[in-house]
Amino acid sequence: MNYQGSRFTLELQILLEAVKLCLLNSPKDRFAILINSKEVNWQKLNEMVIYHRIRPLFYEACRLVDFKNKEVKVFEKFSRRQAIKNLVISEELGRVLLLLQENGIEVIPYKGILFIEKLYKNKILRESSDIDILVKPRNALKAIKLLIQEGYAISTTHAEITSVDDHVLTELIERTQIQELSLLKDLPSGINVHIDFHWAVGETFHQYTLGVDELFEEANVETFQRRQLLIPNTKTIFKMMLNHHGGRGCWIRLKDFSDMLAFKNQHPELEFATLQTWAAEMKMSRIFAIGNAIMQGIFLDSEPHQQIEPKLQKHIFDYWETSKEYDHFWSKYNHRNIYRQLQDTPMSWLALSHQLVKYYAIPNEMEKKRLVVFPDRYVYLNAFTKLVSYAWFRAREKNT
Repeated sequence: MNYQGSRFTLELQILLEAVKLCLLNSPKDRFAILINSKEVNWQKLNEMVIYHRIRPLFYEACRLVDFKNKEVKVFEKFSRRQAIKNLVISEELGRVLLLLQENGIEVIPYKGILFIEKLYKNKILRESSDIDILVKPRNALKAIKLLIQEGYAISTTHAEITSVDDHVLTELIERTQIQELSLLKDLPSGINVHIDFHWAVGETFHQYTLGVDELFEEANVETFQRRQLLIPNTKTIFKMMLNHHGGRGCWIRLKDFSDMLAFKNQHPELEFATLQTWAAEMKMSRIFAIGNAIMQGIFLDSEPHQQIEPKLQKHIFDYWETSKEYDHFWSKYNHRNIYRQLQDTPMSWLALSHQLVKYYAIPNEMEKKRLVVFPDRYVYLNAFTKLVSYAWFRAREKNT
């Protein structure tokens, strides 16, 4: 599965070489030749870099071959802002973790700054914008109230949360199927901090077996952000990465593989069999095997442990090429199709549809209002009214 023999566009080849240059120390010549080509479509390349969430990495690759143009200068500015923001939100993350810990709330960092420190050793290569923290479900209410006292506010683009009493917060925790909340705060420095507050590690429709208690059991107290905090160990970091990039994301961004390669760089002692065992514990054996096969074939130029079905491979690579967010029907359909094919237990469209209907049926405070809400036992009616309500309000927005 050597990509040089495939039909990847020039722009995607540039991005793949950027990843290899920055994370695998590949020779500069290949990237330099590609990036200097007069045939580069810079509008398309810009869109792809942004979609794949690799702006700092792409800028670093350009810097390493001394390439600059007006587009790269924009990415340079972004990378500098990213460096400043990393410092600010890292300090805030440490403060928040310690605050919760001192108030008897077990909490661990999740993705983001954790990956930047543990996988990238604080090099400005990973694009990140949020603070992600994880608490146990039983501590979620107490933790949210404490953060609100610290000046954080619940944020949603869909609904207006006018009350934050215990009843409302409990409803949010128990009924929000994505199992996370967004919290915002403006720091005195002028930087807006966004916390993704998790009490689980994925939406409720997944069949994976990665539990919150397990992540805490495998965490250890160590120095992090100059504080003694509970931090995930190597195995837990791998599981977080696999869950988010493969289980939820389905390997459709190059940032996913940047993290995988950074993990591999930091832990060359971990063999495929060990990682496969960890993946199997989560019911993500196939997800790992597919992601690892892509990493081997595309980035490491080695023979994959497992061959990928041509159709599945094409579906994933099509996302890489088109670089479009899955925020409309066909894009969501294609993403769900990949998701369905990645499961350890083969999943039919009927089985997946049933899971999604149950997921979308539950009304909650974080969604747009529905025209009609039925009691929870009317699952399909509530799912139908959510769909109708979405179409109705979207049509009204277009007409205003």
